Amino acid sequence: MKTSSRSLYVRAAVVNHSGTALMRQIDIPTLLVEVPPSVINLKGFVVAGQIFWHDDSKWNVSRCLMCFKDNTSLEMMMCDGNSKTVGVNVQEVYIAPSHIVRSVKEGITPDGLRGQLNRDKANLPLVANTEPLLNNFLEYKVELKQRKDIIKNVA
Repeated sequence: MKTSSRSLYVRAAVVNHSGTALMRQIDIPTLLVEVPPSVINLKGFVVAGQIFWHDDSKWNVSRCLMCFKDNTSLEMMMCDGNSKTVGVNVQEVYIAPSHIVRSVKEGITPDGLRGQLNRDKANLPLVANTEPLLNNFLEYKVELKQRKDIIKNVA
C-alpha cells in the first residue's frame, strides 16, 4: 500500500456564510458547506482540520473545527483568529479533515456550546498554518490539473 504525508483534500460548496442560528447567538462566525456524497463518512462527529480558499487573488489556509450533521453537509468554524475569514464572494473551499475530536452533542445550551468549543480548540492540528502547509495544498492543485489535462487529451 502506498502511503503519503499529504492530507485528504475535499472540495466543498459554500451554501451559507452566516452559519446556524445557535452559532450566531453566541457570536461565533461559521460557514455551512456541502461535500459530494460518499466522499467522507463523518456523520455525527466534530472533526479538526484545515480549510483552504481562494480570495483576493491568493490562497488562504486556516485551522478549523467541522461539525458533520450528515455525510454531505457540515458547519465549519475557523480557528486562527478573526483575520481569517472566508469572503462572501467565495463559493468553493477545500477541506482537509485531520482527526475526530468528539461526537456531536444534541440539545446543548448556548453557554455549554461556547465552553465545549473552547475545549475542542485544544484538539486542533498542531501544524501551524505556515507556508509549507499551503505549498503542499498548491502542489495537490497543480497535480490535479495535470491529471485532468491528461484525461482530457486521452478522451
